[in-house]
Amino acid sequence: MKWAVRNDTLAGQVSDDELTGTSSDLQKTLTKFWEVEEVSVSKALSKEEIDCANIFVRTTRRNSEGRFIVTLPLKQDESTLGKSREQVEKRFYSTERRLSKNNKLRDYYVYFMPEYEELNHMSKTESCDNSHIEYFMSHHGVLREPSLTTKLRIVFDASCQQQLVTG
Repeated sequence: MKWAVRNDTLAGQVSDDELTGTSSDLQKTLTKFWEVEEVSVSKALSKEEIDCANIFVRTTRRNSEGRFIVTLPLKQDESTLGKSREQVEKRFYSTERRLSKNNKLRDYYVYFMPEYEELNHMSKTESCDNSHIEYFMSHHGVLREPSLTTKLRIVFDASCQQQLVTG
């Protein structure tokens, strides 16, 4: 069986051979269409993905300001985070040296810190004790002069290698 598509506006531009096809061509096209449109079956979740979803459901809440408060899903016990303070202090002093050499970067940093504090993206730690586990995350700034909106982008390094706590 053959089918044909005709359009008077194409008359004289396309030959009859280009407008005809076989039913097998149509069948292939329709089959491909339904394969693309088919709803995929979701794969089974891994144990790690299930654990993560359970932590999210069990601990996620909203505070009085409507912000979401979430617990970070850790793959291991939080004691494996290690001692981050010493490494972060070294990076802090390195950042201070860098800021002392670049006034423009320092000015953007001075502007950024109170803004992050006001947005509750960070908070000042008054004192540290060893009664509970604390994790400090180092950060540094990347200056992007050509940017119209954000000249300083802050990069947080949560994967920084830490000294592990030993018993």
